[in-house]
Amino acid sequence: MSASRFRRTVELFWFWLYPFLTLFLVYRQVARGHSDALGWFMVLSPALTMYIVVGMGAGWLRLWYFTTPYSPRGVMLTIGFLYSAVLNPFAVGLLGVLPQHPIIFVLGVALGGAALGTAVDVFLLKARLLHVKAKHYPPGSPALPHALSYGPAFFSMVGLVNGLGLLLGYHRLTADSTALLPTLALVVPVCALPFLIFLGIQRSRQLRHRRAKQQVATTKA
Repeated sequence: MSASRFRRTVELFWFWLYPFLTLFLVYRQVARGHSDALGWFMVLSPALTMYIVVGMGAGWLRLWYFTTPYSPRGVMLTIGFLYSAVLNPFAVGLLGVLPQHPIIFVLGVALGGAALGTAVDVFLLKARLLHVKAKHYPPGSPALPHALSYGPAFFSMVGLVNGLGLLLGYHRLTADSTALLPTLALVVPVCALPFLIFLGIQRSRQLRHRRAKQQVATTKA
């Protein structure tokens, strides 16, 4: 398969077909077994959280960015739904154990999300749809070791935080299925906060590095 055809295939599958088909099935299964509100919550909560995270990390800090034509400032338009679709198969599969074993639920979402999220990034890096800035992995580096250098840690954190958010939302919406919007308004900022703190630290490092380079340039001049 040519590089351009591989790129188009990966883009179509991972950015469009996989997330929306997966999330449709997630919503339908959860709505049938529990409630419409919980179905929408499981789809939207991780998606909205990750739009905030990617907007900061890719759109503002440029720690990573996507290269499709529909990626304003490097933020792929469907990326929140892709992350939601990475986590939700594990969340739905473990929903039955959540009431009695919440720790197993959260850890399962974290570990499953780490494995699948890293696998997805291997394809995106190989197709050059995603660029992740890493000191030891310049553009064009082999996709698998590059993804393994950050993927398991990043996506396990994504799964852990969003798994806790899904746990909170499950209990709130089981008690009151009319509280979808208030629950989203509570859970999404709480889940985004740890990432925003981390990205704020990264921003401080960027500024210090930039000032150090300017001082060196001024000294040489």
